[in-house]
Amino acid sequence: MQFVNEDFYPCFRTVKGKQIKLNDLDCYEFNKSRRMQGVVHLFFKTSGGFYPYVTRPPLNPVPSPYWLKLDEAAATAARRAGCEHCYLHVDFIGRQTSVPGRHGHMGNAKHLVVIEKLLAAKSVG
Repeated sequence: MQFVNEDFYPCFRTVKGKQIKLNDLDCYEFNKSRRMQGVVHLFFKTSGGFYPYVTRPPLNPVPSPYWLKLDEAAATAARRAGCEHCYLHVDFIGRQTSVPGRHGHMGNAKHLVVIEKLLAAKSVG
């Protein structure tokens, strides 16, 4: 598999002739772990735009400069609770990329946020 723009896919490597994706924490430079809270618009299976420091969905949402990745267990629990294409308020320990890049859907977010430990999540809209 050949990618047209290798700069857009920095986490992919060819190993023994096959494309593999590196773990995000192994690929990008991240700040130290810290507690974060905010609202994520969960519009993909395990990720979406993240709005930090708010408890309710934005009234007129604009694309967020942050892209949040839920771990598979948290995403599955959200879907079971009926939250697909919805907003979740999340409280977690996680990391944010230390250098702006192109993350998320079509590379529109400047930073990737990764959850290391989910403390709480509830649907808010």
